[in-house]
Amino acid sequence: MRDESPLPGGPFKGRLVYDVTYGAGESRLLREAREAGCRTLDGLSMLIAQAERQFEWWTGRPPVPGVMRAAIERSV
Repeated sequence: MRDESPLPGGPFKGRLVYDVTYGAGESRLLREAREAGCRTLDGLSMLIAQAERQFEWWTGRPPVPGVMRAAIERSV
């Protein structure tokens, strides 16, 4: 799945390509976009932001800074 791309080979004409999938490692989409000179962003930051917000909704308190990122890094 990480080697599949919705835009195999581009075109990459923008400045930023954001792959919102949660998989670990660089996807083909991001690799090709980076090689074409685009800035890239993977879905990890979105996953972390979602986890932090959901924790706050459920508990009424913000999570300890960095705890969600640390939990994800331990799991991959």
